[in-house]
Amino acid sequence: MYNLIDQAEWKSHVPCVEQLLPNLKDALYDAEDLLDEFRWYELKVEIEGNATQLSPFIDLFHGETHGSFNKVADIQKRQSNLSSQLEKMGLHGATPRFDKSLRPVTTSFRTEPKIFGREKELEEVIRLLGVPTYGSGSSSKRKRSSNATNNEPRVPFVPVLPIVGIGGVGKTTLAQEITTLERERFTKVLIKSLSGKEATADNLDDLQQILAGEVGKKRFLLILDDIWPNALNDDGRCWRKFCGPLTNVQQGSVLLVTYVPAIRKIVIADCASVKSVQIECPPSLEEISVRRCPKMTHLSSPSVKKLVLEFQIFGFSIDCSSLTFLHLNFSQLPSIELEKWNLPVLQWLHISFCECLAFVRESEHISTGLSLGFARAERSTAKFPLLTHLTIESCRKLESIDDLLTHECLPAIESITIEFCDFLYLPTERFESFPFLKKLRIKGCPRLYWQSAMVLPPSLQRLYLCSCGDFSAWSPRCCLENLTSLELLWMESCQGIVSIPGDLWSSNLESLRELWIQDCPDLVSIGGPEAIANINRLRIQDCPKMMEIEQPRWK
Repeated sequence: MYNLIDQAEWKSHVPCVEQLLPNLKDALYDAEDLLDEFRWYELKVEIEGNATQLSPFIDLFHGETHGSFNKVADIQKRQSNLSSQLEKMGLHGATPRFDKSLRPVTTSFRTEPKIFGREKELEEVIRLLGVPTYGSGSSSKRKRSSNATNNEPRVPFVPVLPIVGIGGVGKTTLAQEITTLERERFTKVLIKSLSGKEATADNLDDLQQILAGEVGKKRFLLILDDIWPNALNDDGRCWRKFCGPLTNVQQGSVLLVTYVPAIRKIVIADCASVKSVQIECPPSLEEISVRRCPKMTHLSSPSVKKLVLEFQIFGFSIDCSSLTFLHLNFSQLPSIELEKWNLPVLQWLHISFCECLAFVRESEHISTGLSLGFARAERSTAKFPLLTHLTIESCRKLESIDDLLTHECLPAIESITIEFCDFLYLPTERFESFPFLKKLRIKGCPRLYWQSAMVLPPSLQRLYLCSCGDFSAWSPRCCLENLTSLELLWMESCQGIVSIPGDLWSSNLESLRELWIQDCPDLVSIGGPEAIANINRLRIQDCPKMMEIEQPRWK
């Protein structure tokens, strides 16, 4: 689904895609929420030491299924329906954007004066091509008359010799080296080389007719450099159509192809001595993952879209300016300096299990060199103009993200999730400055202090507050009365909340479809059962001071 959303984003200028994209994101949000709920119950079972007890998971099951309504089935149905609509628009097979400047046009002339380490491969390719070695009398054979070639042995189809490998390993250089062996035979394009005339036809059928008439007259070597996997799309029909005229050719004719396989993910893991990696991305590459490479200090892959990093060293430099998804996991970084980041098209940022991370800030006041840097252009900013999803979880020592949580830094943010950050102080009043925020989820952050004047943006559709600090000064009316688009409100283990005015449910929160209130020890009133009668899905339990509603209450 993430890849489908990424493809839809590139087509968002198309009206029909623009209409479906918000619905697709909403379905993904619901799926994420469901997984988060399961993870919460899983962690709850683990902490309480009831690994053999199924009751928490049964509670979760009952919460997601009620009568004929099944939330899991509903999410699957919505995602399937939206996916099929986008597939009809051709997005499933959409060609990824690719910067042609990274794939320059190649010729038969060598660009490297000398190559090293490919001697065996070069000899093997020459052997497979059947190219005679110098001094074997080959020159006299090449001087035979053209009439004699009609008696040469023939083969039904031209053999194809592929040279396969990821970008940068030397496929093109190897092919260029071969062309230098007998340059007079390899420097002309195929038709002109075979016929001695320029092709004047302007349609494929005429060109293939001419080619079919010429290929049987003499032996040839045709080199196709940098054939990408999409050349074999449509079950190989395009390739077979191209090779159609190359039949009944003289024995010894060869088609040499350099080919980049359809690599979707590259994993670099447990490489103890690797210090620097440069990856030239084929269009099919979607993700690079780097794990446990203790000496790596530099990674360059300007066109990759998704990057997952698990590293322990400091001073890591990255040139991946086209990233749309970045996941930092199990890092030993003590801080993140935003001034060193240049990720202008980043849409998803996920930071997790960084046990030493204490600050996410604009700059480090006293430089220590313990940082993560992304290559940046001169005068570029450290902001994230396209970032829509931010997740920070299980960073137990994290104290501040003040410099990140600003409208200047996150002008397009739609989803913020912060979980299990034990020491985090959050400037909660800043959430109002995000005009596109749809989902806010805060869980397991006990040091937060919710201010009385805190206001949330009217764009908010899902609000989750669970075990996240002191609400004693929090004003429910001030915070909730602005949420006219809110569809789901989840409040669990929220200490300090005493009451929620009953008139809010029917007036300001008229879009609310789901309400979950659990383990709120100080909550006395929410306005009575009549106030929440119009909410479609309801769960209230384990609020000992709230006598006005019989608990547990399910709907």
